[in-house]
Amino acid sequence: MSSIGDIVLTFPLLAVLKQQFPGAQLDFVVRQEYAELLQAAPSLNTVFVYDRREGLSGLWQLRKRIRPREYDIILDLHANLRSVLLSSSVGGTPVYRVRKMVWRRWLLVHLKWNLYPRPISVAEKYLQTAKPLGIPATIPREYFFIPPDVTQRMAATTRELLLQNYRVVIAPGARHATKQWPVAYYQQLIHRIATTYGWKCVLLGSREERAILETIAAPNPDFTKVFAGEFSLLESAEIIRQLPYFISNDSGLMHIAAALHKPQLAIFGPTVREFGFFPLNKNAIIIEQPNLACRPCSHLGGEQCPKGHFRCMRDSTPEMVFTAFQQLVQQKGEPNN
Repeated sequence: MSSIGDIVLTFPLLAVLKQQFPGAQLDFVVRQEYAELLQAAPSLNTVFVYDRREGLSGLWQLRKRIRPREYDIILDLHANLRSVLLSSSVGGTPVYRVRKMVWRRWLLVHLKWNLYPRPISVAEKYLQTAKPLGIPATIPREYFFIPPDVTQRMAATTRELLLQNYRVVIAPGARHATKQWPVAYYQQLIHRIATTYGWKCVLLGSREERAILETIAAPNPDFTKVFAGEFSLLESAEIIRQLPYFISNDSGLMHIAAALHKPQLAIFGPTVREFGFFPLNKNAIIIEQPNLACRPCSHLGGEQCPKGHFRCMRDSTPEMVFTAFQQLVQQKGEPNN
């Protein structure tokens, strides 16, 4: 219910459930601002929308709508207070909740004790939640589908971008400040891409991220175009799908790019692979500082570096990221202009 990435990572489970039980009705509860995303999961029947502005009253009304449906199974993939309230004692239906491994996460963040047997994607955790149903634990390759009407609606825009030599989508935003690569670094990276390849970059984000996107674009006005809130989530996904390369921090758009199997660079700072949010994409290159003793300092990110040095991001220099981008280009087999 809570974020773009969390929701996208449920899609592999939805695809497997529909494959295993093709006649089943699959319903989904999501927060209002993310409901559009569910159009990319064609296996769903009904989408229940929760408006958090309605608070406890709205949640209780939603529960009353769910209760009479007499579901065979409820999968709680959020396991927070709201989802527990929605799902508990709903007509005696069995409820399977995701295991968040909160104590292991706490030990890793606060004491740097790593008790994870292995890094496991959140998408795999969701599949494990449904293990009692006998479904396979393998993540399918295709699980995110952009509706044809969105592709058609965006055709002129994406065609024009490609004709003007926009080849890289950069999503520099993130929910928390410590998960954002420095603005000056993005500026330098765009300049290197432009001078080396002659390629332009689309800066993509929400309306709230306009200021940071425009600041990043300012030194390179001839090689950047800012889209901040002009497009819906699925329209933004179509831009990501059509342009050849994608670069971002750990964010919701990163997970959409991964679901589309785009060649991508994902820049990680305070969080680590054990938390399960690295991109599910063989075409991804991860940029991180794995040997920093203070990392991870949080499982979600924060508003400022607890140590004050922000080395988890600052040590991932523009030169380092550009070198990784060159590797991405070589893997795709494109010539260096």
